[in-house]
Amino acid sequence: MVNLIVKKGGDDSSQNRLLFFLRKSLPDKIEEVIHIRSHVYEVKKAEGKMILKGFPSLRSLKIQESFTRSLKKEGFWQTYEFLSFSKEPLYFDNRYYGCLEYIEPGNQPFYYDTKQQCREGLELLTTFHQATTKLVDNYQSYLSAFTLKDKWLARFKQFKENERLLSFFLPRDVIRDLYFWANWSLNGLLQHWESFTQYQNVILHGDTACHNFLRTANNDLFLIDFDLISIGPAVNDYLQYANRILPLFSWSMDTLKSHRQFRPFLKESFFLYALAFPTDIFREWNRMIRERKYHDPHHVRPVMALTMDKYEYRSLFIQQLARTLK
Repeated sequence: MVNLIVKKGGDDSSQNRLLFFLRKSLPDKIEEVIHIRSHVYEVKKAEGKMILKGFPSLRSLKIQESFTRSLKKEGFWQTYEFLSFSKEPLYFDNRYYGCLEYIEPGNQPFYYDTKQQCREGLELLTTFHQATTKLVDNYQSYLSAFTLKDKWLARFKQFKENERLLSFFLPRDVIRDLYFWANWSLNGLLQHWESFTQYQNVILHGDTACHNFLRTANNDLFLIDFDLISIGPAVNDYLQYANRILPLFSWSMDTLKSHRQFRPFLKESFFLYALAFPTDIFREWNRMIRERKYHDPHHVRPVMALTMDKYEYRSLFIQQLARTLK
């Protein structure tokens, strides 16, 4: 018997067609297929497991395959590798699928809830950057250059265009503060843009959320999911990392000072201005409105919490940044 497990919201017809497709296309006997998230599946075979992941184009799949091989060659072993079963790529429902090595997760998922966990994630990210410094030239023609100011300007513009809907959820003074913080941050960042671009380029991970760090059963820490890789200074990833951990530590500047990766940047005006930009709030509200999920309390509640729960701490943090920059 071959089993299929579909998470809530899955399409049974599509899942069954995928199961049939895998049985026909792969040499191993497929025993079970478990839907993890969009276009990602855990596949149980007669001999072990693997992860099946879909990509929007053959080019993106090939770049991912090549990039993970390059990482291993440069000595960065803390990630998965792609498995190869045939010369022909797996193509199903307008997606190209890659087979990834299965890494056994530990009992405790990685999360930014302790300084030790934050430190481990930063050390791994630094090791990743050191390896990718040597790969920039090889991938220059395959990866886009990351420009923070363009991304943030677009995110801010979209947030302002959503103001009519936002006003049903957020108080007027909160929206006003968010606009002020964003304008102040962007103006300062643009004034000091040359300092921002002086650093050596690396290949950026692009999504330093805790779910892209995997704690293994052996207690090792792995970095996964390279869908958003691009080329730019490592400070882009560190800014994103800071933005992820600060809400969990009540927007404490001491939290950043306790990590060696942040200390040099905390002396730079461009970095301090960038820390004030409410990119996380803009990202989540824009996404929820774009996906039309604002009618569902299950989706609204965490975005409201992100915005309001540590709002006073964030405000005090930005005031501290302003005093430092005087």
